[in-house]
Amino acid sequence: MGYSMNLSTLTQKKAAGQKLLVPYVTAGISDKWSDLVICLADAGADAVEIGLPFSDPMIDGKIIQMACKTALDAGYNTQKIFDELRILTEKVDVPLVVMTYYNLILARGLAKTACDLAELGISGSIVPDLTVEELEPWRAESSTNMLDNILLIAPSTPLTRAAEIAEISTGFIYALGLMGITGIRETLMPEAIDNVEKIKSVTDKPVLVGVGISSPNQAKEASKYSDGVVVGSALVKLILDNAGDIELNKKVFNFVRTFKEAIGE
Repeated sequence: MGYSMNLSTLTQKKAAGQKLLVPYVTAGISDKWSDLVICLADAGADAVEIGLPFSDPMIDGKIIQMACKTALDAGYNTQKIFDELRILTEKVDVPLVVMTYYNLILARGLAKTACDLAELGISGSIVPDLTVEELEPWRAESSTNMLDNILLIAPSTPLTRAAEIAEISTGFIYALGLMGITGIRETLMPEAIDNVEKIKSVTDKPVLVGVGISSPNQAKEASKYSDGVVVGSALVKLILDNAGDIELNKKVFNFVRTFKEAIGE
């Protein structure tokens, strides 16, 4: 079994006044993707979000779409990734969460997927296309296997529904930084701050801003209001742009360090 660690560590760090950094990487983006995860942890990530490649990643923009295509074209599927996660979770000492779409969970089977993730030492999941109304079967299996369910709240989500989502989200709450798909943005959108303030008015759980956090300065600004950030597309672009570079791991490490230093150690 892998190195099992739940996301309560994030709540503890929040309570200690620390800001949280959760970088995202697509599994299978290269045949050395697990080494990249180790780099992220070594660089100061408080948790790592690992995307399972999927043919129709509806919340993702062209950068992560390309990463998914790269992984799928290389022959990666859920089982191959799980086989590599079994080794990876022995090597990192921060929580790992998988980001996936419900199709993959449903196809594999809810009970089997939850059991497999727990056995591998994964801490939880992010399933952006699974609504609150349809969540219960997966939430129940996750709970049985002590997996966290990180739920998303959009800027357009009404306060009453935000409160409902925050109540059942565990680990942390993923506050979408804008209305749109993932991708690199030049500035932090004002709705990101509004969304965080809305969510924080109804919960004490850690609230992290994701989607649109593309630079250390944006991360620093978002962290003034939130408990931290999720960084995806900008990191994935760096990996794609430097595929085959023998300095890739070093570049990834340094990239994450700049974000960690920006939000505060």
